[in-house]
Amino acid sequence: MKTGINDKDITSVRMRYTGEDGKVFHVDVASAPVPQDIVTIRMNVRDFDEAYRLLEEKGFKNAQGGHVTDTGSSKSTMMVSPSGFTISIAEHIRKEDR
Repeated sequence: MKTGINDKDITSVRMRYTGEDGKVFHVDVASAPVPQDIVTIRMNVRDFDEAYRLLEEKGFKNAQGGHVTDTGSSKSTMMVSPSGFTISIAEHIRKEDR
């Protein structure tokens, strides 16, 4: 669980399930001060900047008005398509890359 994300009243909880076949599934649930529920696909990437540029080229806009959340161990933001579809991109920065 993470709290106080972006110095705001945002809390995120990750639930994990490992199936009998060993496949792992995650569901992230976040509480944020927004007027409606949002469903988004989370995409973990190795190169945040490359993924950000790719989505921008496809017409996606940063939902945080250009701000990127950087916790030191990860970089993330939510991107919104022209039709309103959202993808949250996140790069978990490996210890050896810090």
